[in-house]
Amino acid sequence: MFSRALTLSCIALGSVLAAPATADTITLASGETIDDVNITEETLKSVFYRKGGSTRDVDADKVVSISYDEFPSLVEKAESLVDEGDIEGAVSSYTLYVEGQIENPTERKDPWAPAYAAFRAVELNRGAGQFARVVDAADLLIGNFADSRFVPATYLAKAEAQRYSGQADAAKATLQSLASLVEREGLSQRYAFDAELALLEIDQSLSADERLKRAKALGSRAGSAYPTVRMRAELLEGQTLVRVAEAASDADAQNTALDQAMAKFDGLIASDAASDSVRAGAYVGRGDVLFFRAAPKDDVEGLKAAGHEYLKVTVLYPGERAHLLRALFFGGRCFHQIGALTASEVDQARAQRIFQRLRNTFPNSPMAAESRKFR
Repeated sequence: MFSRALTLSCIALGSVLAAPATADTITLASGETIDDVNITEETLKSVFYRKGGSTRDVDADKVVSISYDEFPSLVEKAESLVDEGDIEGAVSSYTLYVEGQIENPTERKDPWAPAYAAFRAVELNRGAGQFARVVDAADLLIGNFADSRFVPATYLAKAEAQRYSGQADAAKATLQSLASLVEREGLSQRYAFDAELALLEIDQSLSADERLKRAKALGSRAGSAYPTVRMRAELLEGQTLVRVAEAASDADAQNTALDQAMAKFDGLIASDAASDSVRAGAYVGRGDVLFFRAAPKDDVEGLKAAGHEYLKVTVLYPGERAHLLRALFFGGRCFHQIGALTASEVDQARAQRIFQRLRNTFPNSPMAAESRKFR
């Protein structure tokens, strides 16, 4: 279920003007909110708003979300369709509105709305795992609303979609375009960090130890100034520590790496500031640690614990498709192994239901194909 507040998984940028009668709310990365304001303008660098008769501004890189009080009628319809769970209908309404405004710009009351609606289409397609549509929606926004605060987030969403569509080179090119934009426009270092981290996630030429070293360094550089970047870097640290454990040659080294990974994941889940994407990744990470320890030993209780961590993602964060894929595959693996060990028809049936959901949701994924081996 999507709220009327547009919360960006990684960053929030954009262009917004609001009618004087509205009361908008700005949420900052620090957790603070700026309430009862009227957004007057947003650029790549600043968000301008009116409060108490005076005009003020806040750095765009400090903004996590903006809750808009009013929408144009077609955008309002799309928002209602989202609340009703009709994502296809909502995307169609947003896109229809955007294309109409591109062809014949008439929006005067809410001139921020076309860019907002364009990004909503990006977000909703991303949540539905429609990666080809994410790329199309991203190109529409970048090509027509180049001054929008949503542009950096859109580059990141496009690169993610390309990455999970098997287009690693295209994803790298998209991230390099974002890095060029940051340098050309003198944007916040936050967005350079975002691009750098995404490139680090994609680069498969690095050893686990080198990726871990770079993730730690990036998280340290981001520090308290850019907590969303730092937490994503910490998630990558945890994920990489699991890979380090898999490559370790002795039990002590494995356990040390797994303990460190679990501590990272637990810390992220406990953080009130963690995004849905980071939380979903952390639950998958917990599942990975528990599965790594339990599966070789045929530890039924350990497998149950791992399975429950994976299934939290399927219930709480089904829109985080990159993490949902792994959660479904390994969640199914957990209950398949439990069923085989205990001759439990209930667990075997549960495993097959999870695998079927995997194949229905990600029909073209190699993991979906591999799941057919577990009968």
